[in-house]
Amino acid sequence: MLRMGMRRLLDLWSAPLEDASSEQLARILAGDKDALRVRAIRTLAARGVIDSLPSLPSLLTDPVPGVRSALGKAFGSAGRARELEEGLGQEPCWTVRVALAMTLERLGREARLEPPEVVTAEGPRVPERALALGLGDGVGERQLHAPGEPMDERRARLLARVPEDLAALEALGAIGHVEDHERLMGLQQVLGKRGSNAWLLALGRSGDPRSVPALLAALGRVAVDPGRGFAHRRLAALGLGRMGLPSLGPELVRAFHREGVEEGRPGAGLGIQYPVRGVLVWAMGECQAPNTIPLLCGLLGDRTGTAQGGLYLPAMGALVKLGPTAAPHLQRVRGPGAEVAARLLSLWE
Repeated sequence: MLRMGMRRLLDLWSAPLEDASSEQLARILAGDKDALRVRAIRTLAARGVIDSLPSLPSLLTDPVPGVRSALGKAFGSAGRARELEEGLGQEPCWTVRVALAMTLERLGREARLEPPEVVTAEGPRVPERALALGLGDGVGERQLHAPGEPMDERRARLLARVPEDLAALEALGAIGHVEDHERLMGLQQVLGKRGSNAWLLALGRSGDPRSVPALLAALGRVAVDPGRGFAHRRLAALGLGRMGLPSLGPELVRAFHREGVEEGRPGAGLGIQYPVRGVLVWAMGECQAPNTIPLLCGLLGDRTGTAQGGLYLPAMGALVKLGPTAAPHLQRVRGPGAEVAARLLSLWE
């Protein structure tokens, strides 16, 4: 069950913006509702006016990753390449890095696409690659996004192949065109069980906040076949992380605690091998949700919670993305996680 506060937010986020004027959308961008701000950028991009708005480059340093990602996808003129390159050079979140890099490559610029490392007691490691989801794979992202192909032609080709081609479904989601949301949502019943994984991947790839209710529903689906349930919740957590909305922090924390109970139930072998909790931790970092910092700090000593070697590594990666705002909490870490906390604090000295 969703909390009443989240229900109100979802109702607000789903408000139609198609008829809003550019001035109204600009006011939304200046507000504090993260999902509406993302949707405003997507709406402006669909109108083809995004590159004419001079104040937008500063949004590449916005505290909301979803805003940075939406803007990275929206820029389409060579005159914006410098801002994109500067944004990529300082961007900690993988989803945003992909958006910026793919746009740069469509503009004919080279873009380095690698996830950041963290230094552990065992040496440098990449948290993204420890989750067994293909995250951190720059080659795979380029194949999925196909930056060398004109976007309109690619979208038309993919639309003709959906829903029969499940790989095309995820690729269509990766384009993230604002007009494709209703089409994607309408495919849920058509695809059935066979295509449910691809559907969740497409929703997450789209970056459209209107997909959040469906992803949250999948994240809370525990009264189902254990194997399918773990897979769906894992992909839903992945999709919510790709949304990059800090306001999702409380829901991610609630799901993390709930998932700890599920991993202890009979038939939970898949949940131990490929834990949902690890992806939820990754999502907390991708959303840069400050209210997840206490939980993340408490995981820095966890070396046995997953088959991949514990939750400390994804927690480290998430805290790096959250940056110096986590420092006061890290200074209070004691016990097994203290050495890891000290390593993180040294990044901001």
